[in-house]
Amino acid sequence: MLRLSYFLTFFLCLSFLPAKAQFKLKSQDNYREGIHFGYRGDFGGYHEYSNLKAFYNEQRPWLDNSLSEGTWLHGFDIGFGTQSDFGGATLLNISYATRKDKVRGELPSGEAFTRSVRISQFAIDPIDAWWTPGHVGGFDMGFGVMPMGLMWCRFKTKLNGERPELGPFAKGSFSLMDVFLDMDAYSSFHIDVVRRSSNKKTGIRFQLFYYLGWKSKTNDLILLNRELNPNSFQNYRQRTLLQNSHFGIKTLLFI
Repeated sequence: MLRLSYFLTFFLCLSFLPAKAQFKLKSQDNYREGIHFGYRGDFGGYHEYSNLKAFYNEQRPWLDNSLSEGTWLHGFDIGFGTQSDFGGATLLNISYATRKDKVRGELPSGEAFTRSVRISQFAIDPIDAWWTPGHVGGFDMGFGVMPMGLMWCRFKTKLNGERPELGPFAKGSFSLMDVFLDMDAYSSFHIDVVRRSSNKKTGIRFQLFYYLGWKSKTNDLILLNRELNPNSFQNYRQRTLLQNSHFGIKTLLFI
């Protein structure tokens, strides 16, 4: 029932909020409509994923190099939106971010191997709005909120080029219902700095954001842990429940 409430709220936001945001913004100075797109980086979260990689390293002191325990993801944002002198909004914003880590080593038996792990994050924001009442040196500054979005996380690993299928996205057992149930709802709060061109038709926006997951420990990493640490994954159970809340930055162009 909780997942169903996420779904219904998502479409209510999609149906009603954009029209209200557009109406408010159109009455402001130098209003423009266009596309927002650019780079995003996610950091300061996914500690359970980092812990799994750290445990993998601890159990293999003979590695040539350790598997990075970092959780900084790189990706992009794109969405239709608006911009004015005092704020803006994006409608149906889509984002993707990913990170891949790789390690090489030689087993005690002398056999060489390579192991890679990847985390991918896909999110949909129906409406995101920001207000920029501050104006200093040609920059518009303010804050904003994205009331509700949906996020999916996917994890992959390869050993010597072979990749097992993990989770609801597995090809052999793919199910739209399983993918739907694997989603996480979240809200985003952010600080924005906007620099517009002299003709106000284009611009660039810098953003520092925080994603707050509605339900903690939504994604279970036990399948990934089973591949990374097959001899101990059952004893590591509670630390595989992932929390999606984290920080991030964006640098977006508006055209």
